[in-house]
Amino acid sequence: MLICLVNGERRLPQKGLRGTCQCCGGDAVARCGPIRADHWAHMPGAECALAYRPESEWHLRWKRRYPSNCIEVVRHHSNGEKCRADVLTSHGLTIEFQHSYISEDDRKRREDFWSNMVWVVNGNRTQSAEYYFKDMLSLGSLVHPERQTYEVDIGDCELVRLWAGSTVPVYFDFGANGFWRMAAEKRGTLAYLTPVDRQEFIAAATDGREPRSSRKIKTALPTKRRRVARQKVRLERSTNPFYEGWEKDFWARRGIWR
Repeated sequence: MLICLVNGERRLPQKGLRGTCQCCGGDAVARCGPIRADHWAHMPGAECALAYRPESEWHLRWKRRYPSNCIEVVRHHSNGEKCRADVLTSHGLTIEFQHSYISEDDRKRREDFWSNMVWVVNGNRTQSAEYYFKDMLSLGSLVHPERQTYEVDIGDCELVRLWAGSTVPVYFDFGANGFWRMAAEKRGTLAYLTPVDRQEFIAAATDGREPRSSRKIKTALPTKRRRVARQKVRLERSTNPFYEGWEKDFWARRGIWR
């Protein structure tokens, strides 16, 4: 975590500081060194749930892109539980960064509580995620040339399928290889993806406006003939017992079950 209370004041970690966790009230110490990014850590034996969910470097880097008064803002649930937003802007937009797997129940609980929010998901968590994401785009249709919006089949990419049930916009972060927005609105098994400039997203979220689409994309729409041919191959594999068994084994060996 990046924010703790020091004498009642919200502070970023600095070497030698000791503070109090905003959620549990437990003691915390600032960890500042050359290996990991500066952060706060609970003292041994802490019962806070945050003590056993260390944040990734990707997670910490994203939060540091916003003003300190917007980072890790705590609000109270009607049942008395404390809920902490990764970022809560002055315009009331909550941004949640997700690196690891999250259950559907937990995702729904956060979306219901914050309402006006977006997700930013680490697309580089697995080596194959970006490959299948690009493959899904190549099978999609460019439905809005001005915004470079693609209509894609949710089932063509495991990463998109896992987040398809979200009722808020989801942004997939592939580092230097792209930053894509999946709209909250879907049509059956079809989702809509638009490339967005990362810096434009950060500025728009801070200013309280909708981020503009990015024109700098490397994925070109294939010809209709190529797209139809690939869809036939996908259909053939879905009805062939050999491919069905191979696909299940492929995902099972990676710890993912479809």
